[in-house]
Amino acid sequence: MASFTPFPAYKGDGKVSIAVTPHQEPTENWSLSMWVDWDDDGEFEPSEQKTVPLEKGTKNAVVVSYDLAGYTVGVKCMRLMMAPTSEITGPCAVPTLGDVQDFTLELFEGGFPQAGDLLLTKLRIGKSGKRLSATQDITFDMYNLSDTDFDRAAQVRIFVDDLPPVEELVDCHGANRLAAYKGKREVTL
Repeated sequence: MASFTPFPAYKGDGKVSIAVTPHQEPTENWSLSMWVDWDDDGEFEPSEQKTVPLEKGTKNAVVVSYDLAGYTVGVKCMRLMMAPTSEITGPCAVPTLGDVQDFTLELFEGGFPQAGDLLLTKLRIGKSGKRLSATQDITFDMYNLSDTDFDRAAQVRIFVDDLPPVEELVDCHGANRLAAYKGKREVTL
């Protein structure tokens, strides 16, 4: 039996934005509708529906955003329907073209727990890491675990044996930014 992880959302963040990318380029007059059973009554009501048009001939992602202030925490049922706009007549419609998928969203109290977090991995400092010279390269991979792009300088503090720490700045501005959740960069100091 398959196990599905709910899409996480955090009340403390104020809103959640869900980006959906079409698998194929939609033709004219296609839309994406999303329902979330926010009141946990087992029904997708008209007030729980959001619809956005899809851009003809492109696979550009569309974003559906929700203000989370009035909703209770817990697991919520979601339905996504991508189809010709005229065929999206309700959450139980069966479009002749397109797709319908059900998901779950879990709304948590507080904010995203890894907001602003960077992960450093794969430290490479020579064969043994011992007796490093002042000119020894230090290389590592830096990942952005946060839900927002990291678009600023990262300060790295290096401790070697009993020497005073050395601080360096890693430029992550503009073209060097680390994308939310998946941004990765190899850094050599």
